[in-house]
Amino acid sequence: MLVQPTVGYYSDRCTSRFGRRRPFIASGAVLVAVAGLLIGYAADLGKLAGDKLDEAVKGPCRAFLADLAAGDARKTRTANAFFSFFMAVGNVLGYAAGSYTNLHEMFPFTMTKACDVYCANLKSCFFLSIVLLLLLTVVSLCYVKDKQWSPEEKDSDVKIPFSERSSERSR
Repeated sequence: MLVQPTVGYYSDRCTSRFGRRRPFIASGAVLVAVAGLLIGYAADLGKLAGDKLDEAVKGPCRAFLADLAAGDARKTRTANAFFSFFMAVGNVLGYAAGSYTNLHEMFPFTMTKACDVYCANLKSCFFLSIVLLLLLTVVSLCYVKDKQWSPEEKDSDVKIPFSERSSERSR
């Protein structure tokens, strides 16, 4: 509804040395081919990107827990135990949600002509997890205080590794 009139407008006024229509036909064919590859490998690309981005979130979360524990080993162990526990609970709930066949009714827009019940349930699982991720992230970041690091201050929370301590003593 918007694409054809827009492309038509620009192709009518195109002054390319290849002609008015050829650049749009060629670029459109390339874009359709790329879209076909992306659709065909969406699960693989989503898995690859999801794994890497998931690690980009988990690393700072664990470091944040260590910062909040303020060097206390017991608090750090407890925080990591809760972190791992709730990751496991999320995995179990994710698998359970995937087995529920009417999940798509929560998000009726997921069911389309190209997407049957199982596809809509999968999309609904992703939407539900995205909503929970964003909601809980916003709540956590709003209510948990984070101390800003400044390079001028010596950070008293940072513990010196054992190997560095022993080399300082030998000097």
